[in-house]
Amino acid sequence: MLLFSQKKVFLRIAVAICLLLFPAFSLAGEKREIAFISDTQAPIFVENFFSKSEHNTEATEKLFNDITYRHPQSLFILGDLISIGFMNSSWEVLDRHLAQFRKDNLPVYALPGNHEYIFWANAGISKFKEHFPNDPVTGYFAVTDSIAVFMLNSNFGEMTQKEREIEYNRYAKALDSLNSSSSIRAIIVCCHHSPFTRSSVVSPSQEVQRNFLPLFEKYSKTKLFLSGHSHNLEHFTKNNRDYYVLGGGGGPNQDLYETVAGLPAEIKINNKPRFFYLLISRKGSELTIKVRGVKEASDKIYEFEIGKIK
Repeated sequence: MLLFSQKKVFLRIAVAICLLLFPAFSLAGEKREIAFISDTQAPIFVENFFSKSEHNTEATEKLFNDITYRHPQSLFILGDLISIGFMNSSWEVLDRHLAQFRKDNLPVYALPGNHEYIFWANAGISKFKEHFPNDPVTGYFAVTDSIAVFMLNSNFGEMTQKEREIEYNRYAKALDSLNSSSSIRAIIVCCHHSPFTRSSVVSPSQEVQRNFLPLFEKYSKTKLFLSGHSHNLEHFTKNNRDYYVLGGGGGPNQDLYETVAGLPAEIKINNKPRFFYLLISRKGSELTIKVRGVKEASDKIYEFEIGKIK
């Protein structure tokens, strides 16, 4: 008969063997999910005059804490990470969470939004580069679980002509190569400015439509286009491609127009959270998209599926 202490040792050995043989049993870092979030900036002082407080910073904290808890395989942040790019104080909340993500070995990738350039563009984008030295502002991609995620800078007015050419050529070359690769099952393209949105504050980006969408729609593995800027959850379809807006990371509220001329077909999403992020998982070449978020900052986070893409 085993003594109590011997039973504890035996149990620990058994658990260790299970974790080695069956990695899915592990609670951290083994979920086959990729997280996407956008517009985590706190409202700037001018915006506070025009909209009531929704405890936006608390909501962002809750989302980042939940990402830490879920521990996806990678995290992608689609711009407007902070409110004012060149101000050290704007980065404090994000810095704390980035330190935790890196401590937990969670890879974090980012692209700049308009708030990284706001007021003092050169200083703001320099701060972005300090925080993400391995994420070129002229486009790059990262691969997680056979999914290639291409991150594009859509701040066209802030880029030189040479930078725009570098980004486009890099994008075109990479998509061609990734689509031909047997190790890539799906391609997701991301930028900050939404090509399609019903936001009453920001408009659909014609430049994104002209510069990014033709190549995105050209290849068989380009399944999903993600963007932010509109602080809403929206889903459009065009030419058998899916476009999601996911700007619910903490920025101030933006109402939606009932209709906007020229938009492609929209897929209605019920029970939308006010603040949220997306989790995407893969089975074969099929992508499952879930949203996790809250109606109000004080609420408990809830989750539901919003799409499957084959």
